[in-house]
Amino acid sequence: MNSCALESNGGDEQTALVNLAEFIAGAKTLPALAGIIWEAKEWRLQPSDPVVKKARAHKSFGDGLIFTTRESSSRGSMRAPVSQRSAIPSPYIDFVKADVRTYSEAANVSLSVLRRLLTAHQFLERELRRDGCGSAVNCLTLRHFHQAQKSMVAEQAAATAYRISQGLVHISKVIDQRRLTTHSIGYQTTLKRPFDGDELTDEGQAEGLKKMISQEALDKLADIFASPKDDYERLVISIVGLFVAGGFRAGEVLTLPVDCWHSEPGGSSRVDPDTGTMVCNEGILYAAEKVQDYRVKWLPRDAVDMAKRAVDDLTRLCRPAREMARWMENNPGRLKPFADLASTDWISGKEACSRLGFAEQVHHNWKIFKENRITSKGKSAWFRVGDIERSFLECASSSVAYTMPNGRSQKLSETLVVMWQNQFRGSRSALFMPKLMTHSILSRRISTTPSHDNYLRSGGLLTKFGLRVTTKQFRHWLNTMADRGGISDIDLAKWMGRRDITQNKVYKHGLLAVRTEEARRLILAGEATGTIPRIAFSLPLAERESFVRAAVEAAHVMSYGMCIHNFAASPCSNCNKCLRKCPEYIRIKGDMEQRQALLELKAIEEANRRRALEAAADGFYGAEKWALMAEETLDGIDDALAVDDDPLQVDGARVAALRDSNSAVPTE
Repeated sequence: MNSCALESNGGDEQTALVNLAEFIAGAKTLPALAGIIWEAKEWRLQPSDPVVKKARAHKSFGDGLIFTTRESSSRGSMRAPVSQRSAIPSPYIDFVKADVRTYSEAANVSLSVLRRLLTAHQFLERELRRDGCGSAVNCLTLRHFHQAQKSMVAEQAAATAYRISQGLVHISKVIDQRRLTTHSIGYQTTLKRPFDGDELTDEGQAEGLKKMISQEALDKLADIFASPKDDYERLVISIVGLFVAGGFRAGEVLTLPVDCWHSEPGGSSRVDPDTGTMVCNEGILYAAEKVQDYRVKWLPRDAVDMAKRAVDDLTRLCRPAREMARWMENNPGRLKPFADLASTDWISGKEACSRLGFAEQVHHNWKIFKENRITSKGKSAWFRVGDIERSFLECASSSVAYTMPNGRSQKLSETLVVMWQNQFRGSRSALFMPKLMTHSILSRRISTTPSHDNYLRSGGLLTKFGLRVTTKQFRHWLNTMADRGGISDIDLAKWMGRRDITQNKVYKHGLLAVRTEEARRLILAGEATGTIPRIAFSLPLAERESFVRAAVEAAHVMSYGMCIHNFAASPCSNCNKCLRKCPEYIRIKGDMEQRQALLELKAIEEANRRRALEAAADGFYGAEKWALMAEETLDGIDDALAVDDDPLQVDGARVAALRDSNSAVPTE
């Protein structure tokens, strides 16, 4: 226990209990999460609540918060009805509710953030009970927080555990600020933020590459896209095709409007360099999650045919469910199989199941009012049509697929990807209940574990190949490929639907490894000159590759060349001196962007030299040294520019721009 946990919170146990009671009483009067029933185990949030509006319709969880214990809410029990789960014991449950509502009032957060905070509370409350303290909030200590963190690490993925631990940090601050315990908690997470994939270490680079889809998986998906075996497979692979063509987020694909295909406004066209024909720019209209508005994603020419086929297939395959959604929107409270009947009419369970497409005995499981009637065919159960309709409509998807912050909404009937309830579960499918495909369903349909195959109509596309792919891997892969292709950060951020260009870097992976390998290849091919190439070619042929791999551990692109210093191993002793005889500076012959950068830098250094010489003439102390530094930099720039005029170097070869004549690659 650290020293901050021993610091008094300024009161005794009774004061802590009074403060907790005031905290709970104040939370009950807050306007946030309006309409909830405080005492309920499950808070059902209103569709108009700002927290709910932040959630996308493709998310598999509902619009509610369930205050149950970790044991009854953990994986494996999540599908159990709320009535079968154990509520968090009092008084801790009121503390959780007060914290969640207060946090929602103070911060503009989404439902997923509130769920993560609730999960942190569940871990913490479980440790409190395990310690024999019941659920008394005032008994919490720093040890309980560390035990909760330990449990998170054991039960959750590293990234998830880190995020939930931030909830523990928040809870600790609430307790200390409101003096809900006799001693301060002062908890700070000891979990490290997971790698983004940009770290220069081997571990960081390897972690980043895991976020990209493998070439093997891409090849298998390409084969499936070329020849899907049935309409179920065609539906899923068409969605995958849109991921590959446009780098969409999962929610953006699953909420595409049905009329999403767009040609460039005004019919402006360009010439296809391969065919010489005039072609229009083609794109897809989508609801960009981060921008929170509709925009058109214009597609690369090579991706147009694949994306167009995917959109056409989804338009056709989802048309029946989409038309059913339109009928239900026009006839609220009704189901089309009973369109010829009034809600007050009675129908036998056998006929009702026949109309709904179920096996005739399914009605025995319906928990709605029924009458047992004797007919010429024997005893049978009869149901009121309206009761059957209400029973099914209670679990129906919302008729609204997406709502913009400005109030503009998109109906289910206006959405491209619409499926049937339980469409991928064989006999359990309900071909009268349209719904939006959720992210969890899509993920399992692309690649899933064998345990899920038991209730899916068929396994995931990649399951039989033993490959596991997430929807976000497509986005990481395409972002990295676009960056390697030379697209600017501004254009990349705009095309990927980001609000901030700094978000690009989290999706760029393996760049260090690719550039390092290219630098090694050029040196071994004799296309680069400098200190390392000179040493390499002085060694026996059998030893060159191992030397180059050990000597060149990194490669970084600069505006005027490339650096092969490994910054993860040590600071650069020649920092900001790349053009002053640094042996780790490399220049690409014929690169006009590098040449332009060098010319701009030369103009700046000439001005610096002129000012330094003028200052030296006026007697300023040390001005001569500044003039000398500018002169050395100008010499390095001239040497780098001279590479373009060297007839012995071919365009694209990388050479060290050194004034040392001994740095030339020797011939054998």
